Amino acid sequence: MRRGSFHSLRARVYFVVACSVLPAVVLLPVLGYNWSRSEVSHAHREALTTAQALSSRRVHLVESSGRLLSGLSYASEIIALDPEGAAVVLRRAYQQHWQHSNFALVNRDGLIISSAVPQSSTINLSDRLHVREALQTGRLAVGELVSGRTVPVIALPIAYPVRSRNQRTIIGVLAAIIPLDAFDGQIDPEGYLDGTVVLSLDRLGRVISSHRYLDGFYAPAVERFPIGEPVDRELWFAAYSGSERDQFRYREFIGASAASLLGTDPTPFAYSIILVPEEAALVGSRIAVHLTLVAFAAAALLLLAIGRFLTDRALIHPVSAVSESLRRIADGDLGSRADKELAFGEFAPVAAAINEMAERLQRHEVLRDQAEEQLTQNVREKAALLRELHHRTKNNLQMIISLINLQESTLSSVPSELGVAAAGGTAPALNDAVSDAFNRLRNRIYSLSIAHERLYEAEVFDRIEIGDYLHDLVEALSGSFQPDGRRVTTTVTCEPIELTIEIAVAVGMVVNELVTNSFKHAFPDRSDGTITIGVTREGASEAILHYADDGVGRAQSADTVSGGLGTVIVSSIVESQMHGSIDYPDEGKGFAAVIRFRLPS
Repeated sequence: MRRGSFHSLRARVYFVVACSVLPAVVLLPVLGYNWSRSEVSHAHREALTTAQALSSRRVHLVESSGRLLSGLSYASEIIALDPEGAAVVLRRAYQQHWQHSNFALVNRDGLIISSAVPQSSTINLSDRLHVREALQTGRLAVGELVSGRTVPVIALPIAYPVRSRNQRTIIGVLAAIIPLDAFDGQIDPEGYLDGTVVLSLDRLGRVISSHRYLDGFYAPAVERFPIGEPVDRELWFAAYSGSERDQFRYREFIGASAASLLGTDPTPFAYSIILVPEEAALVGSRIAVHLTLVAFAAAALLLLAIGRFLTDRALIHPVSAVSESLRRIADGDLGSRADKELAFGEFAPVAAAINEMAERLQRHEVLRDQAEEQLTQNVREKAALLRELHHRTKNNLQMIISLINLQESTLSSVPSELGVAAAGGTAPALNDAVSDAFNRLRNRIYSLSIAHERLYEAEVFDRIEIGDYLHDLVEALSGSFQPDGRRVTTTVTCEPIELTIEIAVAVGMVVNELVTNSFKHAFPDRSDGTITIGVTREGASEAILHYADDGVGRAQSADTVSGGLGTVIVSSIVESQMHGSIDYPDEGKGFAAVIRFRLPS
């Protein structure tokens, strides 16, 4: 048995070590995936930042050229469309601004009338997009990538309108050619991953510039993205749809694009695209995952070796000795003690604690048995006292009722002359009034007696089930008022609600007054009638007592209902003892009362 415990404990230690390492191993793919996403996201952000910066530089280059053309458009030789004078102005600008291949003055028909670079023949530019847009819109326009007619280079042309002296009429345009070398010079190769491709597209999707970053240098990438050729539909759609917010993937690349816009013109004149090879972006994360995996494996092996050593030297033997003692104590042998010779080293205090625990358990068991016996005896005595108290209270109330009956019979034999003199009326009327007063008093006391009888019969001495209590009370009241053959039907319907003795007695007193009032005044000319009583729960802390009869109603017995002692008692009990409110709704036929009161917590 001890050998089995040895292997079981060792296995548990190994399991704990494995569990301590396993979550990290399980999370490693998730960690690698997050690292990969982070690297891809970082590559996209860098690509997007570069594309936006490159686009901004190209916008600045075009806008600078536009400002140059705007300044030239105010020259008198240009406004006069003087070929010779305009040529002087354009040649001077050409010499000062080397990044432009040529400047030309074009009339409204699209004919070049003057050029910084001499022309051997008349050239018509009316079919050029930038010339048409400048003439139509009256602002700077950028065309598509073209092979220059005035200078044989592939370049991006721009045009600026020339207005008359009163600035009301466009009389021509100033055109300039920005060669591709000017765009290539804006590329900064620092900080890019190997294989990164930098592209510039014109407004029609044709390549303006194409470079690839390899080993710290940029080289033309014309073999894959030839200058002047349109890119494929996939790449053009990614650039044209505007992917500044989300990265796009193009084959083996992670891409980002930025559009070049002039002022408020919504149509871009060029696009800057950065393509980063996904493999290059993920190199760092893959190396980190591999190194982390190796570190986790080494840590797991080291922990297993340490766990085996510590388990064999410090746990197996003492735990086996102590566990045997604990098993004997758990089986009920509180006289058993741990073997101190087997529990050595750090486990010696454990053995001593086990022995002390066994001794205390023995003492506590004896004390607990004695305390339980004493508590049981006290509960029995208090229960007997409470039952006796409620029984005697009920008997005393019954004795009071008997005394009231005796006093009532004694007063009925008093000479009628004394009754007439005292009451100022007839003797029968006086006897009826005295009998009614005694009957009301008797019923009020009887409602208290029934409550104590219920508590005497119940197992719980501080609460009463209101339905059973009201059923007994109304049944007794109905029997006391119907000895003469009247048939008034009483119905009691209550939800299962338990009330404290104080609230239950208050409810009983209220029901007693209402039932007494109905029997005395609701059916003066009838031998039958109906009385309904119900108690319902309203939420968690409130209950409603519904009372109704089908008698003559409140109006015809107003002197009794609204001004009698019974109504005063009802209102006083509802407000002071039940902490509630009473309402007398007018429901047509008969009398009704609705009493709301709080339930005990």
